[in-house]
Amino acid sequence: MDFAIFGLSGVSAYLASRLAAEGFSVGLFGKERSLMPEPVSWETVEEFSLHDFVLGKLSRMAEFNEDFELRERAFRGAVLDTRAFYEYHLRKAAEYGCEILAGSSFRLSPPAVEWNGRQVRIDGQVILEFGGGREIPLYRAARIPCNGDTMELYPSMWVLPAGSEAIVGGKMKSTWHKFENVAILGTGMAHHLPRPARLVDDVIRVGNAAGHSTEEGLYMEEALYPARLLWELLADDGELEVYEKQGRPSGSVRRWLEG
Repeated sequence: MDFAIFGLSGVSAYLASRLAAEGFSVGLFGKERSLMPEPVSWETVEEFSLHDFVLGKLSRMAEFNEDFELRERAFRGAVLDTRAFYEYHLRKAAEYGCEILAGSSFRLSPPAVEWNGRQVRIDGQVILEFGGGREIPLYRAARIPCNGDTMELYPSMWVLPAGSEAIVGGKMKSTWHKFENVAILGTGMAHHLPRPARLVDDVIRVGNAAGHSTEEGLYMEEALYPARLLWELLADDGELEVYEKQGRPSGSVRRWLEG
């Protein structure tokens, strides 16, 4: 096996499918994490041809402070169906011959995977996609009052419209008035590692394990650009120092969140 990717997400499935398409022997292992819609900039939609995974377009961000004073900013973006993106690239990875064991657990030293009571040692380059970190609760909600083109930001929470539903991230306790008649359809968990590290010992880190997320737990846009660069470098036998030193994408959601 050339590459063993530990962690299941849209970004790891994307990386696995791209490497497998290049003819590498790839394994994808781990337990599926929360796959809820996320905001991305329209620049990213076009850069990665994500049009088929767009649930709706965003044109504004509405930011409320602790006194619920409103500041609005223009934002050209979209709501990304992360599950559809994940499933698409997971199927592509399988078509290209990637070994996939959803529901498996893994360890790094020495690299091994356990699934269905069987443990297998891993040879090849390990790419770690999930490393935990601070937990951010996620909720799928119906009947929540929000505008379909506006992401709302609160001091400890955000609300993202997603078709007939909305995704809520963070702590609700300071804004309970907004949830008086809301139906919670599902829950999940996002993660944020505050100290990014892309190359640690003999392990390449990407996505969550490399700190590719915002403090709000938003992940996809932060992680896609480094994952694409990593794929290109591995496919061309490039220098991984280039990957380690890559900065944040200039058109990212993070720029709007940081105001």
